[in-house]
Amino acid sequence: MAGDLFSGERRTRTVATLSIVNAAGVGLGYPLTGALAQLAGISGAYWFGAAAALIALAAAWAVVPSTRSRPHKPIDLRGALLFALSMTALLVAASEGEGWGWRSRRTMTLTALALVIGAFWVCLESRTRHPLVDLRQLRLPPVLTAHATVLLGGIGMYLLLSLSTRLVQAPVSSGGLGKPATVAGLMMVPQSIGSFTAPCFTRRASAFLPRRLRLPAAGLVMMLAMGLFTLWSHSIPGLVAAMLLAGIGIGVVFSTVPSLIVDSVDSDQRGSALGFNQIFRYVGYSIGSVLTSIILTAHTPIGSPYPTSSGYGVAALAGLAIWGVVAITSAAARSWPSTTSYEGQNSA
Repeated sequence: MAGDLFSGERRTRTVATLSIVNAAGVGLGYPLTGALAQLAGISGAYWFGAAAALIALAAAWAVVPSTRSRPHKPIDLRGALLFALSMTALLVAASEGEGWGWRSRRTMTLTALALVIGAFWVCLESRTRHPLVDLRQLRLPPVLTAHATVLLGGIGMYLLLSLSTRLVQAPVSSGGLGKPATVAGLMMVPQSIGSFTAPCFTRRASAFLPRRLRLPAAGLVMMLAMGLFTLWSHSIPGLVAAMLLAGIGIGVVFSTVPSLIVDSVDSDQRGSALGFNQIFRYVGYSIGSVLTSIILTAHTPIGSPYPTSSGYGVAALAGLAIWGVVAITSAAARSWPSTTSYEGQNSA
């Protein structure tokens, strides 16, 4: 919609704002979920989510402009179904693997099924006239960089969020802070505040920080946040400072990446490319959550329900390494878009 309604700098700014609101909403969802879970149980939180989704659907129906003026293209139903099946199998295997066992028959079967269906989906999309996702976009360095960055960034972001919520609720005897779920959720508010303020830092830094260096700089900021969590996480002020800094870094990442895609692909491919990018983000979220569980489980003594303090430190160092990879890979991507569209590069 932003690509259709706006152009130039206003389009870039609007797309960035939408992405930041998405990231900030994740942080705000934690305290809300904690409060609802205490007041109405887990089912109450899910019913609230269903009501919020219904309100969003009604708002979209009333506000989103009609697309009748656009050239009509058939929906790739086969591609959508295969992609949904592949991603569902992968995410279920990732989320349930710890309980089932990573080498259990169910986990291995779902993982193999996801890979086989995914490979068939790639072959189908390459031959379809109007694919759900035009995989040729991945040949564009800015688009490939955008997808890789949000995948790794999603892993690093959710690793920090998962660590923080578990550390705050763990009893003091195990190295935690011993706070209720509501307080654990409130620790995510600084992350949302940082995400909202990220555009201010980006605009101020634009005078001396070239656009191609924003993602590497954001990766360094996130490394600093993970380091701060490692050194100062066993206090509320330390967690607040780490989450606030992380929010700024996350905000810069998630506001820069969509503009890379919008400026690189043709107008009729923007929705598909941005949607595909969102999938990478949420896969990263799932992997980050699973990675947290794996590391903390490995540092949980036999017979104890809580990990040792060293487990949180190791997980934080893993997050620091992931954000280091983000900084390095985004810095290595030298080809950034200016005014050349996907259509122009594809024709060339």
